Amino acid sequence: MRAFTLEDLVQVLGTVTSDAVDVDEGRLDTDLTVLNVDSLAMVEAADRLQETYRLTIPDDDVSAFRTPRDLLEYMNRRLAEGSGVRQ
Repeated sequence: MRAFTLEDLVQVLGTVTSDAVDVDEGRLDTDLTVLNVDSLAMVEAADRLQETYRLTIPDDDVSAFRTPRDLLEYMNRRLAEGSGVRQ
């Protein structure tokens, strides 16, 4: 499966927030709340990711995401491992 890119991340976050999410390489370590991505938006993002990539993302994992880098690395690790992929 292909990598989960920064573009993919921006697209997903942009669909779950009312404001445009400005994430680039320089802001990967910025707290998601500073980027106007609250806990509800993260739950919605996880739902979309689960549907799109046919993954199961546990709630504990979702609550651990603090930065865009956390989510980017998590998704790439899960996709590479094939862990949690639903058939």
